[in-house]
Amino acid sequence: MPVLSQTRTLPLILSREISSAHLTEGGRCSGASDPERYFTALNVAASKVKKLFSDAGAPGLDAINAFDAAEVSRAHMGQLNLIEVSSFCGPKGFLWGEHVAAVGDSAPMFIVRQWDGKVVPVHDGTPLVDAAVELFGDRDVSRFRIAPGSLCPSAYKSVTLDRPGIAYAACGIGVPAHGGAEPVVFMENAATLETPAGTGREHREAASHRALAESVMAIAENQGLHVEKIHVVYDEVEVGIGEVGCALAIIPYFSLAMNALPAGDPSELFSMSIESWCRDLRLPRLCPSSINPSTSAPRS
Repeated sequence: MPVLSQTRTLPLILSREISSAHLTEGGRCSGASDPERYFTALNVAASKVKKLFSDAGAPGLDAINAFDAAEVSRAHMGQLNLIEVSSFCGPKGFLWGEHVAAVGDSAPMFIVRQWDGKVVPVHDGTPLVDAAVELFGDRDVSRFRIAPGSLCPSAYKSVTLDRPGIAYAACGIGVPAHGGAEPVVFMENAATLETPAGTGREHREAASHRALAESVMAIAENQGLHVEKIHVVYDEVEVGIGEVGCALAIIPYFSLAMNALPAGDPSELFSMSIESWCRDLRLPRLCPSSINPSTSAPRS
């Protein structure tokens, strides 16, 4: 295990692509300080807590408790002061698990057609959330978490539910060609549903995946963007009597901890997989089976 308190020297420029503006010293990440140079990561999570405070006339306290529990139920993104921003990652920013410490792509689940006629594959984005778990840790294991109390620009949507039903969150990510001048598109969504009769999670998840992919295509057409592939992620929680649920999709914009860089050339992050990054830093995998490639053909 690495000693997170050991701080590496911060050079002015690490490579042609990563500069000191992308980074922060030490073993903690921090909220992004540069408007163009930052890292992003994806968290989509849903969880629930017991209703404890609403009977005293304070329903907001239960909602806060549920939100804070959901923040750390997958990748640990708790104890932050979120500053809501719009949903693009610029060409000088890097998505963890995609541009760096890549998870790779499973076989497409289906395809959509872009405004210019290009066929765009749609992949399961759950491994991107798993990559964020590897970076930040989870509720039980601390890694390179964003420093507590950080002011952290974030694209996010959340919803709470204090009656029986389903709270869900989802995110679609449109990725342009690497090295180009166009941004990554984030489309977050969060909503509640009455507990439906005769439909299961698989049906709801598939419908959400399709809507997310089509929404990314709509933004690409509106903005004249060219998407190479799309990742989609969905999570939900069923809430019962006496419970409060929260579902959220959060993409923080952050400066990467220096101690999270590989030991050799920091630019190796761009060619590393998430597995090789964990090996380089001697970190045991928290999500060892995050990709399960399919052999079936994608649906149109």
